[in-house]
Amino acid sequence: MDWTVKAQNGIFTTELKEVSCFRSIPYAESTAGKNRWNYPLPKEYQGEKEVKEMGNICPQETRGYPKGEDCLNLTIWTKKGWKKKPVFLFIHGGSFVAGSSQDPNLDGEILVDREEFVMVSINYRLGVFGFVDFSFLGEEFKRNPGFYDAAEALRWVYHNIEAFGGDPKKIVIAGQSAGGTIVSALLTVEEINKYIYKAVILSGVPTGIHTCEASEEVGRKYLEYMNITTKEELRNLTQRQIADSQMPFSKKTGYGINTYQLAIDNYYIKEPPIQAIDNIVKRIPLLMGSTKGEIDSIKYPYILDQWNLKDTLSYLKKLEEGSRKERNKLYWKKYGLRWKDHYYSDLVIRIPGIWYGEKYSEKNPLWYYRFDYVWTLPLLGLMGAYHSSELNYLFSSYDWILGGKFRLPWDKKNGDIVSRNFQNIIGDFVYDRKLKWNPWEEDFPYLSIGKKQKELYFSKKIIDSWKTGGYYKIAHDPNVCSNTSAMLK
Repeated sequence: MDWTVKAQNGIFTTELKEVSCFRSIPYAESTAGKNRWNYPLPKEYQGEKEVKEMGNICPQETRGYPKGEDCLNLTIWTKKGWKKKPVFLFIHGGSFVAGSSQDPNLDGEILVDREEFVMVSINYRLGVFGFVDFSFLGEEFKRNPGFYDAAEALRWVYHNIEAFGGDPKKIVIAGQSAGGTIVSALLTVEEINKYIYKAVILSGVPTGIHTCEASEEVGRKYLEYMNITTKEELRNLTQRQIADSQMPFSKKTGYGINTYQLAIDNYYIKEPPIQAIDNIVKRIPLLMGSTKGEIDSIKYPYILDQWNLKDTLSYLKKLEEGSRKERNKLYWKKYGLRWKDHYYSDLVIRIPGIWYGEKYSEKNPLWYYRFDYVWTLPLLGLMGAYHSSELNYLFSSYDWILGGKFRLPWDKKNGDIVSRNFQNIIGDFVYDRKLKWNPWEEDFPYLSIGKKQKELYFSKKIIDSWKTGGYYKIAHDPNVCSNTSAMLK
């Protein structure tokens, strides 16, 4: 049996199930041809459309999925008969160069069934297509087209989601990793945050933004890398040529995986997100967090090389030259032999989020969590709750856990407990229920999420120690496009 929904943008049909999935609904026109590197064009009325099958994901190296520049689509999980349910709009991560709404890790069926809200997951342009600055080539080359894709998807959801049982006035926008960075910026854009009721940032990096000089530098380096000199040659590159060049190119820039980031564009993104928090004129509650061992996965040489994290770490450590010695002592004193694990997790992910949280909580309610659960196999290898591992518990996608086929019976039992705990936290936040720990304050409280949950506190000494380095200065510099290029040389 089928289910047909009449929305503002079209009439969409899918298979009727307990939780129905409307797959790959286009929210913008194809980005091929003259639309490549331009802002997304809103999708015209689509008429009757069957949306039972997965559509294109945005071009990337990932194999096994249909890919194409006609990839600006979104997927909706909902139940027939629902009306005015809150909406959980999820933006995937992948270092701005990989990932999609079709990732089986991110399937929303179980989460929607348990927490009873509508879920939306979106695609947006990645890598060279979405986050490399070619604006020096002409007006038709926009900065941050991938970011504007996410903004357009949010608009589409606002205008259409009521037909799918959602409440357009209660859209909770959420993002993990790069998706979390996008959320941190969307919150600060007055033209966009009017559509946002609440927000969730999972391991996002609000400092993940290029200076004006750095963003143009990356664009020029790409032309050199591809041995091209004109915009016509750039446009003539095939989708496959660009997609296959993205990861190898990141090893030539000096930024590592940070090659692909947001950039100051003087349109929606006029300053770094931390500075732009002052632009938020409405009260938007925020739930944000990280995993305990964000960068523990670098212990695997394949991951270290595949994601070019060596250059990323070198780039960030260079910003901290002259401020590391005393800070290292603090880490050794608190963490002992594993102090470097905590140091790098803080450097790359956690500390930028804490800086954002400090500023954000001055005007808005904010709660912070840390996902700490580790099952047997990673624990034996001394790898903790690594970056993105929380997603397997948020979406109950256990089959996709790294090494998951080796889970033991007690791992499965404990994993179910952790999954329900995490899902309940998200559900409580989405539905305005009281959270079970204190909001962000000067003593830095957070909820440790594991088999058991408890409120803990970050070290103020360690947090303050990061405020003396170059990374902090860039993240908090309102003149980031004129004063920081020398720091990166």
